[in-house]
Amino acid sequence: MRLLQIQEYLAMLDGGAETADADERLTEAALAAAESLWPTLHLAAWGDLPRTVESVARCVNSGIRLVHVTADWINCYLILVFPPESDETDCYILFDIGSEYSEITFECPAFGIRKAVSEELIEEYVPRLQQADSDPFAILDLGNGSYMQTLADPSGYFVEYQLVSLASHYTLPAPVDAQTVIALFKSYAFGKKEWSVNHQWNKLAF
Repeated sequence: MRLLQIQEYLAMLDGGAETADADERLTEAALAAAESLWPTLHLAAWGDLPRTVESVARCVNSGIRLVHVTADWINCYLILVFPPESDETDCYILFDIGSEYSEITFECPAFGIRKAVSEELIEEYVPRLQQADSDPFAILDLGNGSYMQTLADPSGYFVEYQLVSLASHYTLPAPVDAQTVIALFKSYAFGKKEWSVNHQWNKLAF
């Protein structure tokens, strides 16, 4: 089963979504698929917590159904994608909807910074990372395993992001310059997911 990147998932929601019913067949199919995927998700074991189908959304433009299976904390889901009129899922995403509404923390250990993010913090400290004596990295932390981070070395800035767990961890294929990181960080913190579509992101395996 294919893991969606965030931009693919958001594209499915173009045109909006509406609440749909989860009948018994769909619920059983979703829970069976979720249980089979679970060992790959780097979450608590399947049996450690109750796992239920909490909701189903139907994409208005396509009829695709997004089945939300509860994960390890409130508003975090394994979202399984079911084509219209099908009881077989073909792709999924692990997504913490709650993190989209949380305060983002900017962390820059080299300079002792841990504060609520602002454009000024990003602009001031990202360009200084290549001159840091140690810990030359910065993180935008949404909490509960979702974040974007950059690490600087003489060749440039390496950028990664993660959704919820190591199962959804991505990197840019090559180092970039400080201005690119500033734009990515601003988009991540204050934009509308432009960072996800304006660059190629490669999945890392752990």
